[in-house]
Amino acid sequence: EYDIYGFKTVPEEEDDEEKLEAKKRALDLKSLSLTDQETSVRVKWDNYLAITMNREMVRSPELKALMRSGVPHNHRSKVWSWCVNFHVKKMRDDLPKDYYQNLLSTANEKPNPACKQIELDLLRTLPNNKHYASPDSDGIQKLRNVLLAFSWRNPDIGYCQGLN
Repeated sequence: EYDIYGFKTVPEEEDDEEKLEAKKRALDLKSLSLTDQETSVRVKWDNYLAITMNREMVRSPELKALMRSGVPHNHRSKVWSWCVNFHVKKMRDDLPKDYYQNLLSTANEKPNPACKQIELDLLRTLPNNKHYASPDSDGIQKLRNVLLAFSWRNPDIGYCQGLN
């Protein structure tokens, strides 16, 4: 019923025949073998990450070419983490280590005009994703924390619906 990212592959509101057709399409997509190009990209990433396993990735033409060819799902968390850390390193070095936690503490202790709107929008953000579909879904609290911290970090912007 869900893809690897947590999105529903079969909509609830369709009739039985449409649901069966949607399930068939989802199964067909899962059963397709990787194309030669996708396999090649995956192997290139596997090799690159094996070479850089015990050291930090660095900007290079090779990494740029790999990024442009797409990042396989199983490597996305590592690559995304590296990209974010690379871009915020200078700012992070100038801030205390518990900066994010301090922002969250401030957000929880003091009323913020953004809180009410954030709460209204949380369940509207990704309603077809199992990680954000209900108030007790694992992604909701994480998204709430990021949006609250952002609104305190950037008071001129605060919060608006497009942020999430």
